[in-house]
Amino acid sequence: TTTRYYSKKSYRIKFPSNQLFQNARHINFNAMYTDKSFLREKLAWDLFKDIGILAPLAEYALVSINNDHKGLFLQVERVDRYFLQKRDRILSPLYEADDYYVKADFSIQPDSLLRLYYTKEIGNPLDYSDLRTLIVGVNQTSDEEFATYITQTFDMNSLLGWLAGNILMMMGDTYNKNYFLYRDTSRASQQWHIIPWDYDLSWGRNGDNSIPYPASLLNDAFVYTFPPLSGPSNVLKDRFNNNSTLMEMLRKKVDTLLQKVFTEDRMHSRIDSLVPIIRD
Repeated sequence: TTTRYYSKKSYRIKFPSNQLFQNARHINFNAMYTDKSFLREKLAWDLFKDIGILAPLAEYALVSINNDHKGLFLQVERVDRYFLQKRDRILSPLYEADDYYVKADFSIQPDSLLRLYYTKEIGNPLDYSDLRTLIVGVNQTSDEEFATYITQTFDMNSLLGWLAGNILMMMGDTYNKNYFLYRDTSRASQQWHIIPWDYDLSWGRNGDNSIPYPASLLNDAFVYTFPPLSGPSNVLKDRFNNNSTLMEMLRKKVDTLLQKVFTEDRMHSRIDSLVPIIRD
């Protein structure tokens, strides 16, 4: 919501439902205004692709409006019904953790607040019964049964991939916003997926708190000090981190990614391949 005040704007283009563009209803062009490298969000989405979870794709784009050249942007796929259709996923409940209220932290709330904190993108906009049941389960399942509940309720590749990606990217701008919850009702178990969203603050990016926002982010420093597993409180994350069985699953996931996916050779090669695109 703050990006609209930057001198370089981000844009979303909306097409009529009967005139889709490349099977998409919306196209997002992110300005990358506070990232002088122009690399962070692109690398984040490419890493999630390597991890193999439901996540948007992203490509660079040169944007002009009525012959007015606006510069280099990152085109990020919108998470919606068309996103699911392109992946042959059933159209079933999809919720977005709203970034205005920053209260989507899996805490128990009345439906009136759930509708504010979790925007329902697909499904009956007045029916929050499945989300309420999920949140109550995350909060009230006993410590002894928590690991079993989580592994039966969530798609574990999705959940572990999201948490592992946040660790590798030192990402803290999530957990109470900037993610989607998708319930795949075609499954008998492990129905819930977490779909990441809005990763412009990834890779440990931080600002100088002594400088008023947003100039606090307009600096040349790359900060790599955001602690793994930290970030805003989230009941799911906090209980997950306190469960030894689940944490061992996460440790193995991160270790595998460090050995096979998130390596210096692969990341350096990827960065080098992007340099010619962004150099000018």
